[in-house]
Amino acid sequence: LNIWVSSSSGWMDMSVYDDCYEKDFPDLRKEYAIASLDLSTNKDTTCFMLSWAIKDKIYFKPFFFLPKTTAEEYENQFGIPWSLWSEDKNNNLFLMDGDFIDYDYVSDKILSIIEEYRVSRVYYDKYRHSSITNSLKNYGIDCVQHGQDFASMSSCIQELEKNFLARTARHDGNKILRFCVENSNVNTDSSGRIKLIKPSFSDHRKIDGAVCMAMCQSGWLVEQLSWSASLLFKK
Repeated sequence: LNIWVSSSSGWMDMSVYDDCYEKDFPDLRKEYAIASLDLSTNKDTTCFMLSWAIKDKIYFKPFFFLPKTTAEEYENQFGIPWSLWSEDKNNNLFLMDGDFIDYDYVSDKILSIIEEYRVSRVYYDKYRHSSITNSLKNYGIDCVQHGQDFASMSSCIQELEKNFLARTARHDGNKILRFCVENSNVNTDSSGRIKLIKPSFSDHRKIDGAVCMAMCQSGWLVEQLSWSASLLFKK
C-alpha cells in the first residue's frame, strides 16, 4: 500500500522550489565550495551537501547515504521509491549493504567528492560528531560545528527561504532533495525564531537535505560577514 503523501503544512511552496530547478546545472568543480554534513543514526539517512555562491545565485548539490535494509523497509511500508531513486545517477544516492550506515564507506565517498570539488569548509551537527568528521579534519578540511536549535537555524532558514522566493537558490533536480524539502515543517518558538522539523509521527519523512541547505546558507552568511568586515578594516 502506497501511503506516501505530501506534508499538508510544509515550509516551502513546492511550486517555488520547482521554479528553482537549474536544467543546465553548471560545472562548478573549479569554484570555491562550502559543504554541510547531516550525520545519521546507525540506520538512517546521511546527507552531504555542496554549495556555491556565484554572483547573485547560490547553488546546491546533495549526496545521500542509506542502508539498503532501511531503504527496503521504507519502500515496503510507506511506498517511498528509494530503489527507483538509486537508479537515477542525478540523485547521488548511495545504498549500502547491510542494516547499518558504514561510516568508513561514507567517509571514503565524501573524501572522494572533496578531491573532485574545491571544498575547504564543512559544517556539521555538533551533536552528531563521528569518525567521519575526524577523517575530514585529518585531510585538512576546516570542520565547523553547527547547532540545530532555534538560535543556530533561524536566520539561515529565513535567508534560504528568501533566496528561493527570489529564485536565486538553484538546485539540480535531485528527487531526494525535493522529498526532504516537501517534508520540512517549521517550528516557531516564543521569540519568533524558526527551525525545520519533520511532520509528526513520521520518521520515514526525511528532511536531511533541507537541513543541509540551511547549514550551507549559514556558512555563506558567515563568509559575507567576513568579507564585509575585511572591507571595513581596509577603510
